[in-house]
Amino acid sequence: MEKQFITNFKIKTMNIFSIIAPNQQNVDLKSVIGKEVSQNQSPTCRARLVSVGKSYCVFESVPSPYNKFTKPEFVGVRYKVPNAWAWNAFFF
Repeated sequence: MEKQFITNFKIKTMNIFSIIAPNQQNVDLKSVIGKEVSQNQSPTCRARLVSVGKSYCVFESVPSPYNKFTKPEFVGVRYKVPNAWAWNAFFF
């Protein structure tokens, strides 16, 4: 005779969004407003965090120290990025 065990455990997958609560992400991001970071969505691949909203952050592209031929028309462009992506750029 085999014994059967019944459990009420549910298996949850863990990812960065389930580990760090969105409210904590906003607090972390507000502490780094004005700092530069490598940002893949920026036309110069470098950006400065301007503001943090409920679900999106606003970045402003800055000249990259690694690119010799930076085009000046790309510097100063502002764009939105989801908070999770912005948090990942600074803290992961």
